[in-house]
Amino acid sequence: MEEKGSSMGLEYKLKGFLPEELDSVYKLFNKFSKEVGFVMRPAIIESARRRNLIVVKDGDKVIGSCKFNIRKRDKVGVIYEVVVDNEYRGKGIGLECVNIVRGKCLYLELKCPIDNESNKFYEKVGFKKVRVISGKKRKLNVWRILGR
Repeated sequence: MEEKGSSMGLEYKLKGFLPEELDSVYKLFNKFSKEVGFVMRPAIIESARRRNLIVVKDGDKVIGSCKFNIRKRDKVGVIYEVVVDNEYRGKGIGLECVNIVRGKCLYLELKCPIDNESNKFYEKVGFKKVRVISGKKRKLNVWRILGR
């Protein structure tokens, strides 16, 4: 799946990004840096180059993004960050990003600080908490869901 539309008329892009789209992704990730941490511009560019970035657009506006990786050796997917702008939350956009990545792997994992509100989202969309680990600054929940 390279590009995908939804019933809301949104575009989910995995390739062919314009520089201004990547700039908007950078700004969006930084808007939510408290939740996802600081995401550096070179990491976004590298993810786009490797086709490990989903950019969600409503017309010309970037409203969401997901940075991920699929390990070649075992087809395990890892989501690093997923964000949806506030006015678009609760409309299934984050779930669609997760499902796009799920469609590319055997199973999908991610880590989330135990005190982060995002944990509720991951549980709601079907992830199972498999363990808690120590992070650099705080404890992290490790979530897992089967691929599709």
